[in-house]
Amino acid sequence: QRLRLGAQLGRDLTGILYILDEPTIGLHPREQEALWQNLVHLRDQGNTIIVVEHDLDIIRKADHVIELGPGAADEGGYLVFSGTAEDMAKDRDSITGPHLQGSRRLKRHGHKRRSHGQIILRHVKKNNLKDITVAFPLGCLVCVAGVSGSGKSTLVTDELYHALRCRPEEGSSKKKKTKLVLKGGLSAMPEVILVDQAPLVKARSSMPATYMGIFTRIRAVFSRTPEARSRGYKAGYFSLTRKGGRCERCRGQGSIDLDLQYLPPIKITCDLCGGMRYNREALGIRYKGLNMAEVLDMTVKDAAGFFARIPRIRRPLEVIERIGLGYLKLGQPACTLSGGEAQRLKLARELAKQTRDSTIYIMDEPSRGLHPRDMEKFILVLDELLEQGHSIILIENQPEILDLADWIIELGPKGGPEGGAIVAEGPPDTAKK
Repeated sequence: QRLRLGAQLGRDLTGILYILDEPTIGLHPREQEALWQNLVHLRDQGNTIIVVEHDLDIIRKADHVIELGPGAADEGGYLVFSGTAEDMAKDRDSITGPHLQGSRRLKRHGHKRRSHGQIILRHVKKNNLKDITVAFPLGCLVCVAGVSGSGKSTLVTDELYHALRCRPEEGSSKKKKTKLVLKGGLSAMPEVILVDQAPLVKARSSMPATYMGIFTRIRAVFSRTPEARSRGYKAGYFSLTRKGGRCERCRGQGSIDLDLQYLPPIKITCDLCGGMRYNREALGIRYKGLNMAEVLDMTVKDAAGFFARIPRIRRPLEVIERIGLGYLKLGQPACTLSGGEAQRLKLARELAKQTRDSTIYIMDEPSRGLHPRDMEKFILVLDELLEQGHSIILIENQPEILDLADWIIELGPKGGPEGGAIVAEGPPDTAKK
């Protein structure tokens, strides 16, 4: 997106409408200022720029702000505010206003923590990293920051994550040289989980209910209804991946790909099931008055109440809701989720497992696409993980989150060949200096 924007800057065009979708994602504050100057340049040439953005600095500088809400999905879609950022900060109905005004700030719900050990990654020199040795405190919220191309992802996801995943098994006779050194109170290397923004799965039938492992339990609930028993329907009958109760015209997808020959195919609603995915016989089976299609059309928030008496279904749904995704529908195709939603759903699945072993959670730009109110819920989840004794390492440039960190590691000073060095490390107050 930024490359395409750069190409426009040299053309001296006027009367163009530019639409940018969250252009500040992943940018260091220094890069963000350069981006803003470019947007101002385009505007002053006689162009109009519409930006989908949650960054408070960009919102403050905008000529006009439009806020939609007040909630997400079915609870949103209304015009909450339209006007200047200054008026927005004073508007009582605005969700963003208190954050602009400064009366509502992100904060840790638990106290900042001291490290109970360290993992030291030695002599890292992949790509542009300058043979650096980095200590990652354990039991803390650690943020790795830096301008684009400074080596953040190489250090954390390529080197640290790979080293933790590929370490020799305990008692192994193979002596393998490792870059990792463990210091402190732990006797063994902790487990590691990478929560990235890659798509969940490639299966067309994937949806939040299947990803969280609750669809099997929901199908079992339907198979135990009196009507299903009388017809001999087992849980597998309600599967969307095999023959049985699914609609065979669309194979349980609810839509059909229409081939337009020389154009990309488009999806149209299945004319047999009307998008409900199941055949008439399967839709005749109801639990608490709803058939399977109606249950899959429920939001996570509503489903948690609907299955309140079935803990193995309710608890994973409550985790999804707690992380700020209560508006997702159980049967929503996974391919429709944004990268940020996919990342948070991955985190929700890990939280639902309730692991007791010390674990390092690595996340790549988790604030991407989040409104400040959503970030409040996210920070609450991070505090919960820290309270359980886990460690969190974020690749993050968002100043509001960096202020909440226990420890910051900044790479730079620039991107590419001029990056790859440690510019600063320590608590936020130390890193700022």
